[in-house]
Amino acid sequence: MLSRWTSHHSSRYFWLPVQAFTAYLATLDAPVADLDQLTAGFWKQWRLSRPNTRFGYRQITTVRGLLLDDPRLSTAAREALARRVLQPTAKEVSFQDAEFDAIVTMAQRMFRAAHLRITDNARHLTQWRSGAFTRGSEAWLLGEGWTV
Repeated sequence: MLSRWTSHHSSRYFWLPVQAFTAYLATLDAPVADLDQLTAGFWKQWRLSRPNTRFGYRQITTVRGLLLDDPRLSTAAREALARRVLQPTAKEVSFQDAEFDAIVTMAQRMFRAAHLRITDNARHLTQWRSGAFTRGSEAWLLGEGWTV
C-alpha cells in the first residue's frame, strides 16, 4: 500500500475518494468505526450512492483498491468489493473540427462587435463629459442618458 503514496499528486488522487467515502460512512445511523465493521451492505449502499460518471467510477475503484489491501475486511465485504465496476460511457460528443472552428469564428465576431460598441460608447461619453456636444443635441442627450 505504501507504494501508492509516492507524491503529492498521488496522495491527493487517493485522498479525495477516501474523503468522500468516510464522509458517507459518517452519515449512517450506525457509522462504521473500523474496517472490520464494514459490511457488504454498507459497501453496496455507498457504491449505489456514487454518480454514474467518471468521477464516481474513480471514487469506487480507488477506495476499493485501498480497502482490499486490508486484512481486517470480512470475507462478505471482500466479495462485494471484488465485484466488477463498469466504467461509465461518455455522454458528451466533441465538436468536429469544422464545427468548433465555426463556433470560435462566431464568438470572435460577437466579441469584436461588442468591443467596438463599448469602445465607441466610452469615447462618446468622454466627449460628452468634456462638453464637446451642444446642450440638447441628440449626441448630448445620448451622453446624458448614460449618466442617469
